[in-house]
Amino acid sequence: MTAPTSTGIGDALRHLAAYNATAAARTTVELTRSAGNLWLDAVTRPRTPLANLARGALWWSTMADRREPRWHRDNTITLSTPFAHLRDFTAPADVDDDVVPTLVLPPQAGHSSHVIDFSPRQSQLAVLAAAGLTKLYALEWRAATTATRDVGVTDYLDLIDRSVRRMGGRANLVGDCQGGWLAAIYAALHPERVHTLTLAGAPIDFHAGESVIASSTRAMTGALGLAPTARWCAWAGATCPAVRCSPTSSRSSRSRRCRGSCSSWRTSTTPRTSSATACSRTGSSTPRTSPARSTCGSSSTCSTATS
Repeated sequence: MTAPTSTGIGDALRHLAAYNATAAARTTVELTRSAGNLWLDAVTRPRTPLANLARGALWWSTMADRREPRWHRDNTITLSTPFAHLRDFTAPADVDDDVVPTLVLPPQAGHSSHVIDFSPRQSQLAVLAAAGLTKLYALEWRAATTATRDVGVTDYLDLIDRSVRRMGGRANLVGDCQGGWLAAIYAALHPERVHTLTLAGAPIDFHAGESVIASSTRAMTGALGLAPTARWCAWAGATCPAVRCSPTSSRSSRSRRCRGSCSSWRTSTTPRTSSATACSRTGSSTPRTSPARSTCGSSSTCSTATS
């Protein structure tokens, strides 16, 4: 299913509807096939009640297994911070190999870093080593705590730089998902330290390409703007990345007025033409102005007039 190349909401919604219809049809076919195989297996290979009970117990024990994930390849921690470890997976026999070191940046949200070494039979690290990238490192993201609440993207980029320097000053970067956009940013900032860059599923631009996620982004942002994000930020007490504005006067006036209730409101979009942005807090007569960013407290009103 090919996504539309236009940015219209209608095209995006039509693409999503067609995709979901196709996915539903395929799911129905697969469920039918699986059910048929199950009944065929029950008829051709009858089992005793005890055998069926054993199979059920095995399924439940597997589903209920909540052991902490672990690394399957031998490694040592060579650098540690409150939010990440640098692990060296280089085998002792490969320490002197004349190859550029490789650093893998795993996903973060919803995954343990161990997903890149899921099992002895399913391991991204094993594939890389088998391909000849024997000097192999990976960052392990640690769980967030109150001690790391102020850690930002800059801290992660600094850690990558420290890791690459410790590995010799130049490396192959492999980034999965969130690790992918971190790798891309680092490569843009420090191209002299990146030998090769490999990204997998990196959420860099949700509007790019022809995909379901691109159509979903076009549909949601076209219909709702960033209002859901702003509401979530307000609820969480976080910094709001942007404000969705609506015209308050005629189109010819070319003025927009934004209202918000975030505890720390920041608008970071720079207008295409020159503008003056002023923010005034309730009860305060002194506005704060900035060429491209305005910071207002709660119960604030922001006005942007474009010339």
